[in-house]
Amino acid sequence: MLNIVYYGDPVLREECEDFKQIDEEAVNLAQDMLVAMETYKGVGLAGPQIGIRKKIFVIKMGEDAKPLFFFNPEILEVSEEENIAEEGCLSLPGIWEKIIRPASIKLKYTNEKDEEKIEQIDGFLARVVQHENDHLHGRLFIDHLSLVKKRLLKKALTKIKNGEIDEEYLQEKDRI
Repeated sequence: MLNIVYYGDPVLREECEDFKQIDEEAVNLAQDMLVAMETYKGVGLAGPQIGIRKKIFVIKMGEDAKPLFFFNPEILEVSEEENIAEEGCLSLPGIWEKIIRPASIKLKYTNEKDEEKIEQIDGFLARVVQHENDHLHGRLFIDHLSLVKKRLLKKALTKIKNGEIDEEYLQEKDRI
């Protein structure tokens, strides 16, 4: 099984590369990412979070939901309307903060069938897509916080960076 990369690993701050083609190997990677994401009780997982600098993320919002695979995603438009919601991240275990994001987006991506799609995405799915897409550009959800909030998280971030991860956290609740 794939392992999650935690805060402090340089791959989380790097720009990812496009897939040249969506072939069987790419789809198998997406399937493996889905298994890892579900094992760690996440709702989304991006390439850098497993140490891969490729533009890929997977999302599954609930046990009975259909898994979604996004290759080479690009946000084309964002709404002026914003909303605020608490976010967490598999790569930042134990940290939860309220983040402001656009309420809806227009996304271009390639799916697992190598079909290019352009879709308007709203609600919680729009938030998850934006969160995962940030990972592909070396950004984390904490980058959306004020300097004061970041300073308040310094101790927790240092612990994660040093490999001090609370195992009980992995059993808590769904994370983006």
